[in-house]
Amino acid sequence: MYRIGRGVAQDLRKMADWYRKAATQGQVDAQMDLSMMYFNGTLGVPKDDVLAYMWADLAAASRPAAALIRDAVADHMTPDQIAEALRMARKLVAH
Repeated sequence: MYRIGRGVAQDLRKMADWYRKAATQGQVDAQMDLSMMYFNGTLGVPKDDVLAYMWADLAAASRPAAALIRDAVADHMTPDQIAEALRMARKLVAH
């Protein structure tokens, strides 16, 4: 609704917040969408390869196709960035 302004004022930041809430609760489609949003720096989020990788890695646990996204993001990252993304993913899962 927030993405296109259907019934509410269009607000990409609020849209991204709702995607994060769903992704944090394990909703795989939201994880994949957030990954692409962070990878491209679109729809209310800044470009951030570490977060893009983290969300794709979490989604890949339930949907193997998400590994393709994760691997594409990894092509733009350093080993240290990948390690940071994996640490963040483990921390999120632990909570």
